[in-house]
Amino acid sequence: MSTKYDAAAFVCPSCHPDPRMRTFRSMGLGEWEMSMNVLGIARKAAAVLFAAAVVFPASFHVDAFGAKPDGNTDCAPAVYKAVAAAAANNGAVIEFCAGIYQVMPPDTNQIAALDFSGIANITFRGKGTNTVIRVARPPYGGFRFSRCMNIAVEDIAVDHDIVPFTQGTISAADAAAGTFDLAVDEGYPAPDAPFFADAKSSFGVKVIDGVFYDLIVHRMKSVMAMGAPVFRFTVKDHAALTKAGLAAGDRYAHSYRWYVQSAIGAWDCTNISVRDVAIYACPATTTTWANTKDVAIRGMTVMRRPGSGRIMSSCADGIHSFGVRGTFLIERCHFEGMLDDSINIHCRAATVWSNISPTRFTVNNAGTFRCYPGDRIQIFDPAVGRIRAETTVVAVDAQHPYLHTITVASPVEGLVAGRSTREADNVYNLDASGGQVIIRSNFFGRHRGRSILVKSDAIITDNVFENIDGLAIAVIKESEYSEGPVPHDIRIERNVFRGVHGLGANAQPSIRSMISSVKGMSLHRDIRNIVIAGNTYADPRVGGIDIRNASGVSIVSNMFSMNAGGHPFPLPTVLLMQSSLVRIESLFVYDMSSNAAAAVRIHSTVDAGDAGVIIRGLNVRLPEGVAPVDDGRAVK
Repeated sequence: MSTKYDAAAFVCPSCHPDPRMRTFRSMGLGEWEMSMNVLGIARKAAAVLFAAAVVFPASFHVDAFGAKPDGNTDCAPAVYKAVAAAAANNGAVIEFCAGIYQVMPPDTNQIAALDFSGIANITFRGKGTNTVIRVARPPYGGFRFSRCMNIAVEDIAVDHDIVPFTQGTISAADAAAGTFDLAVDEGYPAPDAPFFADAKSSFGVKVIDGVFYDLIVHRMKSVMAMGAPVFRFTVKDHAALTKAGLAAGDRYAHSYRWYVQSAIGAWDCTNISVRDVAIYACPATTTTWANTKDVAIRGMTVMRRPGSGRIMSSCADGIHSFGVRGTFLIERCHFEGMLDDSINIHCRAATVWSNISPTRFTVNNAGTFRCYPGDRIQIFDPAVGRIRAETTVVAVDAQHPYLHTITVASPVEGLVAGRSTREADNVYNLDASGGQVIIRSNFFGRHRGRSILVKSDAIITDNVFENIDGLAIAVIKESEYSEGPVPHDIRIERNVFRGVHGLGANAQPSIRSMISSVKGMSLHRDIRNIVIAGNTYADPRVGGIDIRNASGVSIVSNMFSMNAGGHPFPLPTVLLMQSSLVRIESLFVYDMSSNAAAAVRIHSTVDAGDAGVIIRGLNVRLPEGVAPVDDGRAVK
């Protein structure tokens, strides 16, 4: 059996974006959402016209092709046959009954059990969480689509027969020797299982109160069987065990991570949707969206399988995206239990490989960066953490699959070439950094990592962030990662942030903007056009809003309240550093705790006077002697 179904007659359209009618920065929230609605109506109308011209069969049921939802039969061949039949009929619904459909990846496929290329107009639909697509063999993913169009996955759960992690209880720990013993829970794979040997990375977490993850160690030095079910881990960093205070009786999980074996992944596709899908385990980024146009994810749940006793859900991000164009909608989703971020939307960097002239240079695209004539690009200098230039692509000449020469409309002086994203200038596609992003009405529960990392043209609204380990919303550009561009044009509105006590040094503010260089925090203010309005913060763990390296920030009508329990550090509600043109209006702060600090702290690196910050309508209740505003700028 072929590892993929390839409909040779289907030719995908280019992922080159349509010209934008208006830029996000020129629109208000309501106007932009209205434009998105109009665009959606137009797409639906086009779909109706297309459907009128082509008659689709109602459905193909996988059981009719030999699938048995008994949890034992390999149903992958039947699914491939059903999809082939649907493709031959210009599309259809692929239906699944309630039950467990075991899917075995072919020996020749190293990514997914259900891997499709070049198919179109197909919906995979089950009976809600009563339909489970269970991947039989780690470390493989579930669904993978490449060069596909108009694909939907609906009302299905995805799980693994053998989960890509092990878990148990610590029976002994010796920080001086760098060892700890783990008694593996019944039913979980042994940490020396052969299929874990090829993992791209592995790391362990200590579990606090069953829901908070404290990172212990990245790669182990060795694992030794001590007699079932106990295994001894030896780590390279002894200090990590001391820092974590790992001791007998602690609950512990050790994950084994791969890169692209997602539960659902789309590569170079157009118009892909996920609706009401539950994902209980995954060895890689839970869902991956790579160089794809128009993505809608509604009602997706990433969580530990109910009643399973599992410590964690996915080994990596809930939604990981790079190079997406068009629109990217994420709504009514639920994230918890992952060992990394909930949502990470960005563009991957190309490295400046050689500098031919001020308007021509060659880049290494690493196989993930794409650009076309007419695209806007940003050139970032990681040495100091600043935008070197923004310009428009005129021509792209491919000398090699990875090496492309780009001609730009305006000269770029001082380009630095090199062989890594840390030593050379980075190139990001401003038109393929997530498209027009809407993240709304989602719930972010407890997991290790940040909840949202987003770079540009985004509305983040009406979400609930509760008890997370890390930033709730990260508006950041980190030079140590090849993810960009520098953030711009982001609205954060009407969200609720709920804190959790007892995190100590692990606590993070709710929202942070920041740029880092390869040597530390940047001295530049290239993050721009950020609106933080109408949000509610209940018991923030430390601070609330931390603005650095930004210009043009509005903080309007935000409300902070702290109960008597207090917070671990005396940090301000709003912290401003290395920024300018900040406007704070109608800020309400109630904090009578012993660690209460100023409502607004202005660092000395903020511009002087109104060019730095304007504050109006400050309404605070703080302990006697605590100033509402702590202005550290020198009088000029």
